[in-house]
Amino acid sequence: MILEINSFSPPTMEADYRRLCYMAGDEVLEDLKRPHPSLPAEVSGFQDEMVRLGDAWELVPTVITAAEPGGPVDHDFFSGRWRK
Repeated sequence: MILEINSFSPPTMEADYRRLCYMAGDEVLEDLKRPHPSLPAEVSGFQDEMVRLGDAWELVPTVITAAEPGGPVDHDFFSGRWRK
């Protein structure tokens, strides 16, 4: 979950995350196979470095999401109540 927070801004809501970047499970794995993934650069950079190191590892994604700078994350979204 990536967000630059300013406490004076209105809360950052689930829709803000889904508008910029929201991928879960196999969507993450499929995106990383593309020549130019749309995930944040930190994610593909992490994968590239792990592959470069050659250690045995397995990427098990849950949720990767990012939003434009805004206020604190909506508590219900952050706490996972969106999964219901």
